[in-house]
Amino acid sequence: MVWTVILALAGFLVLALLVDVVIETRFPKIVEVTVRTPKLQPGHEVRILQVTDVHNLPLTERFFLKLEEMKPDLIAMTGDLIDGAHRPFELGFRQMERLKRIARDVLFVTGNNDWEVVKFDEYMEGLRDRGVTVLANASTTVETPAGEILVAGVEDACTWHHSVPQAMEGVTVDERFFLFLSHDPMIIRRGDSRVFSADLILSGHTHGGQIRFPFLGALYAPTQGMFPKYDRGLFRLESGTQLYICSGLGTSKIPLRFLNRAQVTILKIVGC
Repeated sequence: MVWTVILALAGFLVLALLVDVVIETRFPKIVEVTVRTPKLQPGHEVRILQVTDVHNLPLTERFFLKLEEMKPDLIAMTGDLIDGAHRPFELGFRQMERLKRIARDVLFVTGNNDWEVVKFDEYMEGLRDRGVTVLANASTTVETPAGEILVAGVEDACTWHHSVPQAMEGVTVDERFFLFLSHDPMIIRRGDSRVFSADLILSGHTHGGQIRFPFLGALYAPTQGMFPKYDRGLFRLESGTQLYICSGLGTSKIPLRFLNRAQVTILKIVGC
């Protein structure tokens, strides 16, 4: 009788674990994060939707409708839209087209998996043809209801395609809010201090560790190795710069998540 109960409980726990893994891996959530800045007038707000590390994950129309309800002023896609050297582009292109219907300005920087694509130039051109602003070590300005903001973005730093000097060429850091996009958060350790002139750096790449454990957090993140310091969430860096790392949507290597649900993030940049 006792063993029957023990086996039944064990079976229930295994089933519950499997259900949790499926939910965390296949059913993403929307996380809201507030970043305060004196560079916006008090009471003004810019809403940035960060999407990252999709890795070919199919997203439902229902999820896109939820993103529309967030009413972002711009969308930052921080790399790894697709995953695989010979993967077709159609799914990723459809997803970017859908995001373009949510916000006029959709900005994109490459991740390490994007650089594995055999037809890389065709891939980038397809994004540009769909109205996506590809920041290939470049900068731009975006008009928002709270005023103009600066945005610079680097190619993937994990695969050493980045150039901070090139991205910062022509950028004048002034009273405008300055957003910096880099797939790999370790851009902050690549030896160019100009990244710290940004008010906010948005990154992905880590997947939040993808598999996490209670009390320990992430065991591993690419580029950082075991027990990474910068795994997910908001960090304050030098000169007041803040770094936000989104856990992202898809998976890599191991096709599951644990204690780390797939996500996109709405960052509310609030004047103070």
